[in-house]
Amino acid sequence: MVRHRPGLCCGWMAKRNPVREIIWSLSLGAIFALGLYLYIVESIPEPTPIAMTAPRAPTAADRRGDDARALATRWGAALAGGDLPTLHAALARPLRERLTVEALRDTIAKHPYLSSARAIVITRTNEQRAGNDPQAFSLRGTGLLTSGAGGVELTLHFVEEPDGLHIAGAVIAGTPAL
Repeated sequence: MVRHRPGLCCGWMAKRNPVREIIWSLSLGAIFALGLYLYIVESIPEPTPIAMTAPRAPTAADRRGDDARALATRWGAALAGGDLPTLHAALARPLRERLTVEALRDTIAKHPYLSSARAIVITRTNEQRAGNDPQAFSLRGTGLLTSGAGGVELTLHFVEEPDGLHIAGAVIAGTPAL
């Protein structure tokens, strides 16, 4: 019977060598990390570059909010100054036909906030559109009416007429005023 001597039967691993085991572990770990890195890099799609376009010129619809704020500020100044012809001219055609300058004066005199108004500041505008028709829209401006009776929330509704925006209605502190 042939006896094997220790270390000869198992080839190169017959003797344990901790340095060689560490080198093999690090090498296999590096190969695994490289494979994992290559897999991740190849699986992420390339980002598409953002196409730069020239800015377009603002349209009338883009300027409506600014126009509404400017009209409300002018209307507030006219209200504070008692300029009734300017107040009346800023109203939409149906209101101008229904309210004469004298009737507008009476409406303002009877209202606790309008009669002592100091200024109007519109802080937010909201526009809604119906389809692609440029004339089918609703524009509302919300802000603050400051007066001798205090500051209250104001909502102005606007319509576009051939000569620009006009005020179609006013809601002060949740109550219709015009």
